[in-house]
Amino acid sequence: MDLELLEQTQALAQPQAQD
Repeated sequence: MDLELLEQTQALAQPQAQD
């Protein structure tokens, strides 16, 4: 699994993380 894909998945799952 690519770290980039993992980050994108987390961002979608936790939109607050982008803040």
